[in-house]
Amino acid sequence: MPREMPLVSLVMPCRNGGRFLEDAVASLFAQDYPKLEILVCDDASDDGSTEKLEALFAGYTGGHRTALLRNETRQGIETYNRLMEAASGAFVVMAHADDVSYPQRVRVLTEAWLDSGVSLLSSNARAIDGEGVEIGPFRRETAPPDFSLEKVAETGWQAALLGATLGWERAVFDRFGPISSKSTAISSDWILPFRAALLNGIRYIAEPLLDWRYHPDSRSRQLLSQHADERAGTEATTANALIQTVYLIETLQGFMAEAPASDRPRLEGVAAILDARLFRLARDWGQVRNALMHDRLRPRWLPPEEA
Repeated sequence: MPREMPLVSLVMPCRNGGRFLEDAVASLFAQDYPKLEILVCDDASDDGSTEKLEALFAGYTGGHRTALLRNETRQGIETYNRLMEAASGAFVVMAHADDVSYPQRVRVLTEAWLDSGVSLLSSNARAIDGEGVEIGPFRRETAPPDFSLEKVAETGWQAALLGATLGWERAVFDRFGPISSKSTAISSDWILPFRAALLNGIRYIAEPLLDWRYHPDSRSRQLLSQHADERAGTEATTANALIQTVYLIETLQGFMAEAPASDRPRLEGVAAILDARLFRLARDWGQVRNALMHDRLRPRWLPPEEA
Protein backbone atom coordinates (compact mmCIF):
# COMPACT_ATOMS: atom_id res chain seq x y z
CA MET A 1 0.00 0.00 0.00
CA PRO A 2 1.52 3.37 -0.98
CA ARG A 3 2.37 5.55 1.99
CA GLU A 4 0.61 8.84 2.43
CA MET A 5 2.85 11.78 1.60
CA PRO A 6 2.70 14.71 4.04
CA LEU A 7 2.18 18.35 3.24
CA VAL A 8 5.58 20.00 2.78
CA SER A 9 6.38 23.71 3.00
CA LEU A 10 8.94 25.17 0.58
CA VAL A 11 10.01 28.53 2.01
CA MET A 12 12.14 31.33 0.59
CA PRO A 13 13.19 34.63 2.18
CA CYS A 14 13.94 37.39 -0.31
CA ARG A 15 15.84 40.60 0.22
CA ASN A 16 16.62 42.43 -3.03
CA GLY A 17 16.58 39.29 -5.16
CA GLY A 18 17.58 41.22 -8.26
CA ARG A 19 18.23 39.54 -11.57
CA PHE A 20 18.19 36.00 -10.20
CA LEU A 21 14.72 36.14 -8.65
CA GLU A 22 12.65 34.97 -11.63
CA ASP A 23 14.71 31.81 -12.09
CA ALA A 24 14.61 31.06 -8.36
CA VAL A 25 10.82 31.40 -8.11
CA ALA A 26 10.22 29.48 -11.34
CA SER A 27 12.19 26.58 -9.87
CA LEU A 28 9.90 26.57 -6.83
CA PHE A 29 6.78 26.47 -9.00
CA ALA A 30 8.30 23.60 -11.04
CA GLN A 31 8.66 21.19 -8.10
CA ASP A 32 7.20 17.74 -8.83
CA TYR A 33 6.21 16.95 -5.23
CA PRO A 34 2.38 16.89 -5.18
CA LYS A 35 1.45 18.09 -1.67
CA LEU A 36 3.38 21.33 -1.53
CA GLU A 37 2.86 24.85 -0.25
CA ILE A 38 5.24 27.54 -1.47
CA LEU A 39 5.84 30.50 0.85
CA VAL A 40 8.00 33.46 -0.10
CA CYS A 41 8.60 36.38 2.26
CA ASP A 42 9.90 39.64 0.83
CA ASP A 43 12.06 41.31 3.46
CA ALA A 44 11.22 44.96 2.65
CA SER A 45 13.13 44.88 -0.64
CA ASP A 46 13.87 48.21 -2.30
CA ASP A 47 15.18 47.01 -5.69
CA GLY A 48 11.88 46.14 -7.37
CA SER A 49 11.79 42.58 -6.03
CA THR A 50 8.42 43.19 -4.38
CA GLU A 51 6.79 44.00 -7.69
CA LYS A 52 8.54 41.09 -9.42
CA LEU A 53 7.25 38.68 -6.81
CA GLU A 54 3.72 40.01 -7.03
CA ALA A 55 3.72 39.53 -10.79
CA LEU A 56 5.22 36.04 -10.59
CA PHE A 57 2.71 34.86 -8.01
CA ALA A 58 -0.20 36.46 -9.85
CA GLY A 59 0.79 34.63 -13.02
CA TYR A 60 1.14 31.18 -11.43
CA THR A 61 -1.53 28.72 -12.59
CA GLY A 62 -0.11 25.46 -11.23
CA GLY A 63 -1.45 23.18 -8.55
CA HIS A 64 0.76 24.08 -5.59
CA ARG A 65 -0.61 26.14 -2.73
CA THR A 66 1.18 29.51 -2.67
CA ALA A 67 1.43 32.56 -0.43
CA LEU A 68 3.47 35.75 -0.73
CA LEU A 69 4.34 37.52 2.52
CA ARG A 70 6.03 40.85 3.02
CA ASN A 71 7.87 42.47 5.92
CA GLU A 72 7.10 46.17 6.15
CA THR A 73 10.52 46.77 7.71
CA ARG A 74 13.66 44.73 7.22
CA GLN A 75 13.80 41.73 9.56
CA GLY A 76 16.92 39.95 8.33
CA ILE A 77 17.44 36.47 9.79
CA GLU A 78 14.10 36.70 11.61
CA THR A 79 12.35 36.32 8.25
CA TYR A 80 12.97 32.60 8.83
CA ASN A 81 10.74 32.84 11.90
CA ARG A 82 7.95 34.55 9.95
CA LEU A 83 8.08 31.82 7.33
CA MET A 84 7.99 29.09 9.98
CA GLU A 85 4.97 30.71 11.62
CA ALA A 86 3.15 30.67 8.27
CA ALA A 87 4.25 27.17 7.24
CA SER A 88 1.74 24.34 7.61
CA GLY A 89 3.94 21.46 6.47
CA ALA A 90 5.32 18.70 8.65
CA PHE A 91 8.59 19.09 6.75
CA VAL A 92 10.12 22.39 5.63
CA VAL A 93 12.57 22.90 2.75
CA MET A 94 14.64 26.07 2.45
CA ALA A 95 15.30 27.93 -0.80
CA HIS A 96 17.35 31.05 -1.50
CA ALA A 97 16.42 33.83 -3.90
CA ASP A 98 19.57 33.49 -6.01
CA ASP A 99 19.60 29.68 -6.35
CA VAL A 100 17.74 27.27 -8.63
CA SER A 101 16.15 24.16 -7.13
CA TYR A 102 15.87 21.11 -9.38
CA PRO A 103 12.29 19.84 -9.94
CA GLN A 104 12.85 16.69 -7.85
CA ARG A 105 14.46 18.49 -4.91
CA VAL A 106 11.51 18.60 -2.50
CA ARG A 107 10.45 15.05 -3.38
CA VAL A 108 13.92 13.56 -2.84
CA LEU A 109 14.42 15.36 0.48
CA THR A 110 10.95 14.42 1.73
CA GLU A 111 11.29 10.76 0.82
CA ALA A 112 14.69 10.63 2.53
CA TRP A 113 13.21 12.27 5.63
CA LEU A 114 10.38 9.73 5.78
CA ASP A 115 12.79 6.82 5.29
CA SER A 116 15.37 7.98 7.84
CA GLY A 117 13.41 9.74 10.59
CA VAL A 118 16.17 12.31 11.04
CA SER A 119 15.49 15.91 12.02
CA LEU A 120 17.38 17.64 9.19
CA LEU A 121 18.64 16.78 5.73
CA SER A 122 21.15 18.41 3.42
CA SER A 123 22.38 17.67 -0.06
CA ASN A 124 25.16 18.50 -2.41
CA ALA A 125 24.75 21.34 -4.90
CA ARG A 126 26.21 22.38 -8.21
CA ALA A 127 28.03 25.70 -7.84
CA ILE A 128 27.45 28.22 -10.63
CA ASP A 129 28.61 31.79 -11.11
CA GLY A 130 26.53 34.91 -11.60
CA GLU A 131 26.09 34.11 -15.31
CA GLY A 132 24.98 30.54 -14.66
CA VAL A 133 28.27 28.96 -15.74
CA GLU A 134 29.07 25.76 -13.86
CA ILE A 135 31.94 25.93 -11.37
CA GLY A 136 31.64 22.38 -10.04
CA PRO A 137 30.16 20.50 -7.09
CA PHE A 138 29.92 22.52 -3.89
CA ARG A 139 31.14 19.59 -1.80
CA ARG A 140 33.96 17.76 -3.52
CA GLU A 141 34.72 15.14 -0.88
CA THR A 142 33.40 11.67 -1.67
CA ALA A 143 33.50 10.24 1.86
CA PRO A 144 30.22 10.40 3.79
CA PRO A 145 30.21 13.31 6.25
CA ASP A 146 30.27 12.74 10.00
CA PHE A 147 27.12 14.24 11.52
CA SER A 148 27.50 12.93 15.05
CA LEU A 149 26.62 15.47 17.71
CA GLU A 150 30.26 15.57 18.79
CA LYS A 151 31.51 16.24 15.26
CA VAL A 152 28.94 18.96 14.62
CA ALA A 153 30.03 20.63 17.87
CA GLU A 154 33.70 20.29 16.95
CA THR A 155 33.47 21.62 13.38
CA GLY A 156 30.57 24.05 13.73
CA TRP A 157 30.00 24.15 9.97
CA GLN A 158 30.93 21.82 7.16
CA ALA A 159 30.49 21.89 3.40
CA ALA A 160 27.88 19.14 3.69
CA LEU A 161 25.66 21.53 5.67
CA LEU A 162 25.25 24.36 3.18
CA GLY A 163 22.26 26.40 4.34
CA ALA A 164 20.77 26.65 0.84
CA THR A 165 20.35 22.85 0.73
CA LEU A 166 18.62 22.25 4.05
CA GLY A 167 15.27 20.71 4.91
CA TRP A 168 14.05 20.06 8.46
CA GLU A 169 11.22 18.67 10.49
CA ARG A 170 9.14 21.15 12.48
CA ALA A 171 10.67 20.05 15.79
CA VAL A 172 13.86 21.92 14.86
CA PHE A 173 11.89 25.12 15.52
CA ASP A 174 9.07 23.85 17.74
CA ARG A 175 11.50 22.39 20.29
CA PHE A 176 13.97 25.31 20.38
CA GLY A 177 11.92 28.32 19.33
CA PRO A 178 12.66 31.01 16.75
CA ILE A 179 16.13 31.94 15.56
CA SER A 180 17.52 34.79 17.65
CA SER A 181 18.81 37.74 15.66
CA LYS A 182 20.74 38.78 18.77
CA SER A 183 22.69 35.52 18.54
CA THR A 184 23.15 35.18 14.77
CA ALA A 185 22.85 37.99 12.26
CA ILE A 186 23.49 36.18 8.97
CA SER A 187 23.87 32.41 9.41
CA SER A 188 21.33 29.63 9.85
CA ASP A 189 23.54 26.72 8.78
CA TRP A 190 25.29 26.51 12.16
CA ILE A 191 22.39 26.61 14.59
CA LEU A 192 19.81 24.56 12.67
CA PRO A 193 22.08 21.51 12.12
CA PHE A 194 23.19 21.68 15.75
CA ARG A 195 19.57 21.66 16.90
CA ALA A 196 18.91 18.68 14.63
CA ALA A 197 21.98 16.84 15.95
CA LEU A 198 20.57 17.24 19.46
CA LEU A 199 17.26 15.74 18.30
CA ASN A 200 17.14 12.87 15.77
CA GLY A 201 20.24 13.62 13.74
CA ILE A 202 21.13 14.62 10.18
CA ARG A 203 21.33 12.86 6.83
CA TYR A 204 23.27 13.94 3.74
CA ILE A 205 22.26 13.28 0.12
CA ALA A 206 25.27 13.22 -2.19
CA GLU A 207 23.14 14.01 -5.25
CA PRO A 208 23.14 17.72 -6.18
CA LEU A 209 19.59 19.01 -5.85
CA LEU A 210 20.08 22.66 -6.75
CA ASP A 211 22.32 25.17 -8.46
CA TRP A 212 23.99 27.28 -5.77
CA ARG A 213 25.01 30.66 -7.09
CA TYR A 214 28.41 32.05 -6.12
CA HIS A 215 28.46 35.73 -7.00
CA PRO A 216 29.77 39.04 -5.58
CA ASP A 217 26.33 40.31 -4.51
CA SER A 218 25.52 37.44 -2.13
CA ARG A 219 25.10 38.57 1.44
CA SER A 220 27.66 36.20 2.95
CA ARG A 221 30.35 37.34 0.49
CA GLN A 222 29.56 40.99 1.11
CA LEU A 223 29.78 40.65 4.88
CA LEU A 224 32.48 38.03 5.32
CA SER A 225 34.64 37.56 2.24
CA GLN A 226 35.14 40.74 0.24
CA HIS A 227 38.07 42.47 1.89
CA ALA A 228 41.10 44.10 0.30
CA ASP A 229 43.31 42.76 3.09
CA GLU A 230 43.15 38.98 3.39
CA ARG A 231 43.63 39.25 7.15
CA ALA A 232 40.49 41.38 7.39
CA GLY A 233 38.52 38.59 5.71
CA THR A 234 39.99 36.09 8.16
CA GLU A 235 39.07 38.37 11.05
CA ALA A 236 35.47 38.60 9.82
CA THR A 237 34.99 34.87 9.26
CA THR A 238 36.65 33.97 12.58
CA ALA A 239 34.50 36.47 14.43
CA ASN A 240 31.38 34.96 12.87
CA ALA A 241 32.49 31.46 13.91
CA LEU A 242 33.02 32.79 17.43
CA ILE A 243 29.52 34.29 17.50
CA GLN A 244 27.97 31.07 16.20
CA THR A 245 29.81 28.94 18.77
CA VAL A 246 28.44 31.07 21.60
CA TYR A 247 24.95 30.47 20.17
CA LEU A 248 25.56 26.71 20.12
CA ILE A 249 26.70 26.79 23.75
CA GLU A 250 23.61 28.73 24.80
CA THR A 251 21.42 26.27 22.91
CA LEU A 252 23.09 23.29 24.53
CA GLN A 253 22.70 24.80 27.99
CA GLY A 254 18.95 25.16 27.50
CA PHE A 255 18.68 21.63 26.11
CA MET A 256 20.67 20.13 28.99
CA ALA A 257 18.39 21.76 31.55
CA GLU A 258 15.51 19.58 30.29
CA ALA A 259 17.47 16.44 29.35
CA PRO A 260 17.11 13.20 31.34
CA ALA A 261 19.94 12.36 33.73
CA SER A 262 21.02 9.45 31.51
CA ASP A 263 21.89 11.90 28.69
CA ARG A 264 23.90 14.31 30.78
CA PRO A 265 27.35 12.61 30.57
CA ARG A 266 27.31 12.76 26.76
CA LEU A 267 25.97 16.30 26.71
CA GLU A 268 28.61 17.41 29.19
CA GLY A 269 31.21 15.96 26.82
CA VAL A 270 29.71 18.02 23.98
CA ALA A 271 29.82 21.10 26.22
CA ALA A 272 33.55 20.50 26.79
CA ILE A 273 34.10 20.28 23.01
CA LEU A 274 32.30 23.60 22.49
CA ASP A 275 34.20 25.28 25.31
CA ALA A 276 37.52 24.19 23.79
CA ARG A 277 36.40 25.42 20.36
CA LEU A 278 35.35 28.75 21.83
CA PHE A 279 38.80 29.23 23.36
CA ARG A 280 40.58 28.35 20.10
CA LEU A 281 38.43 30.74 18.09
CA ALA A 282 38.87 33.56 20.60
CA ARG A 283 42.64 33.05 20.45
CA ASP A 284 42.68 32.95 16.64
CA TRP A 285 40.43 35.99 16.34
CA GLY A 286 42.52 37.91 18.85
CA GLN A 287 45.74 37.16 16.99
CA VAL A 288 44.52 38.35 13.59
CA ARG A 289 42.76 41.36 15.05
CA ASN A 290 45.88 42.30 16.99
CA ALA A 291 48.02 41.97 13.85
CA LEU A 292 45.69 44.36 12.00
CA MET A 293 45.82 46.84 14.85
CA HIS A 294 49.61 46.52 15.00
CA ASP A 295 49.68 47.78 11.41
CA ARG A 296 47.43 50.67 12.46
CA LEU A 297 44.42 49.31 10.58
CA ARG A 298 40.95 49.86 11.98
CA PRO A 299 37.55 48.44 11.00
CA ARG A 300 35.24 50.72 9.08
CA TRP A 301 31.62 49.56 9.04
CA LEU A 302 29.76 50.25 5.80
CA PRO A 303 26.39 49.14 4.41
CA PRO A 304 26.84 46.56 1.63
CA GLU A 305 25.95 49.00 -1.14
CA GLU A 306 28.89 51.22 -0.08
CA ALA A 307 31.43 48.47 0.54
